Amino acid sequence: MRILVAVKTVADFGMLAEKDWTPGEAWRVDVSFAKSVLNCFDESAAELALTLGEAQLTALTVGGSQADFYLKQLLALGYQDVVRIAAPEWVDLRFNPQAIARLIAGYHRHVAPQDVLLLGEQSPEGHNMQTAFLLAEHLGWPCLSGVTGIEDAGDGMLRVTRLAAGRIQHVTVRPPLVLAVGNAAGAGVLRVPTLKQKLAAGQKGITACTPEMLQLSWDTLAGEGAAQLRHLARRRSQRAGIRIEGADAQEKACRLYHEHLKERLGR
Repeated sequence: MRILVAVKTVADFGMLAEKDWTPGEAWRVDVSFAKSVLNCFDESAAELALTLGEAQLTALTVGGSQADFYLKQLLALGYQDVVRIAAPEWVDLRFNPQAIARLIAGYHRHVAPQDVLLLGEQSPEGHNMQTAFLLAEHLGWPCLSGVTGIEDAGDGMLRVTRLAAGRIQHVTVRPPLVLAVGNAAGAGVLRVPTLKQKLAAGQKGITACTPEMLQLSWDTLAGEGAAQLRHLARRRSQRAGIRIEGADAQEKACRLYHEHLKERLGR
């Protein structure tokens, strides 16, 4: 079974101080100094793919060289191929799931056909949760979201565990299909390759891919379906607290009830 996992590296926003949240040109916040990490949902997708044993695995990312560390890590863990599509500086794909979907679909159609396309259901930039569905629409494939587990069911079938409407579902499906991984608790963190695995994968390289190889162009991708960012501001949340005074715990509890809880409880 051929499985392509789409991964994305994002900045560790926890490293940004208050003064760093200042948008510059094209409403971009400079995160070049921040450590890059794998998007948590994509990390779960990459780990779930590894649990399928004999599957032929490919990892694909759209972005810059900051993703190379994780692509090489995936090679060491057993991925047969890793692919990077480098976007030029003037192309803004932060809020353009349509372009990402078309690139993944183009790779499947014109470079290496796949049986399963696996990706995280959202990323910190945009939180649009649309890429998987747009990808499935481009290919005319079924799509399952909220995936938390994947198992080989034999005879070319997959047993997919997913969370839908607050309930856990187990579905046995036959590829081709698109799977969007959600909060997969059992595969939340990508395993770490051993030194032996790293040395064995040292001679393997990252495959470079261009839109032209996929019969696409950056001009078309950047203009179609892109949301134009007009304003960027950091959401601020502040909490207030009230100190309840009293001679002892019983008096404090009485004041808490009569002054703050009684009206809410309707008593």
